[in-house]
Amino acid sequence: MKFVDIHCHILPGVDDGARNEEETREMLKTAYEQGTRTIVATPHYYPNVGESRSYKIRSAYDATVAMAVGIDRNYQICLGAEILYNGQVTADLRAQRVSTLCQTSYVLVEFPGYVDFSYLCRAVQNLRTSGFWPVIAHIERYRVLTGHPERVLQLVDMGARIQTNADAVCGKQGWNTKRFLHRLIRQKLVHVVATDGHGSRHRKPEMKKCADYITRKYGADVAERLCSLNPMRIVKGEYILE
Repeated sequence: MKFVDIHCHILPGVDDGARNEEETREMLKTAYEQGTRTIVATPHYYPNVGESRSYKIRSAYDATVAMAVGIDRNYQICLGAEILYNGQVTADLRAQRVSTLCQTSYVLVEFPGYVDFSYLCRAVQNLRTSGFWPVIAHIERYRVLTGHPERVLQLVDMGARIQTNADAVCGKQGWNTKRFLHRLIRQKLVHVVATDGHGSRHRKPEMKKCADYITRKYGADVAERLCSLNPMRIVKGEYILE
C-alpha cells in the first residue's frame, strides 16, 4: 500500500515543523521508508501574513520538492496549508492568498480546541457556500466533539470531511480519544488518516504503524481507504463519499 499524507509540516523553516533543510530531508526519508509516496506540505496559515511569508513558503516548497526527487523521482510533494479558521478565510481563499490542498477545492482547516459547535457548523457552511470542501484537521482535538459522534455526523452531512492523526488512532492521545476515534471509524465518519508530522525526532511522519493497526482491527480495505485512496482523491480533487 502506498500512503498519501495530506497533513504534514515538512517545509523547512516556515512554521513549528521542520526547522531546516536537514530536518526536512530526514522527514522525507522517514516517510518514504514507511511507504508514503505522496505528501501534501501544510504549513500553518494565519491571516495578514504578508507577501514575504508567501515567498518564503514557495522557496521552502521548491527546496523540498528537489530533495524528494533526490530520493525517488516519483516521490510527489504537493503544496497546501493548515488554515486556522476565521471570518477572513473565504476571502483569502478566493484571492489565492492561501493555498488549498494541491490546488483543489479541498481546504484543510483547524480550530481552537475549545471551539463552539455552532461556530464549527457556521465555518463548514461558509466554506461550502463559497465552493470549498473543508477537511477538518485532527478531529480528536475538539472538546465539543469528543464523545459526540452525532455532531461529527452533522458536520459530515453539511459537507465536511474528517481527518484524524495517525498517532491518535493508535492511542498516543489517551484511551478516551482512541475509543472515540474508533467509534468514528466504525461509523465511517473518518475520511482520512494523516501524520500531522512536525519533525524528524518528535511527531515524525509515520503512517505504517497506524495503517497496520487499522488493518488488524478493521481489514486492509479500511486501511487503504483511509491512508491511501481517500487522501489521493483529495490530491486529485475528486469527490469523497465515505
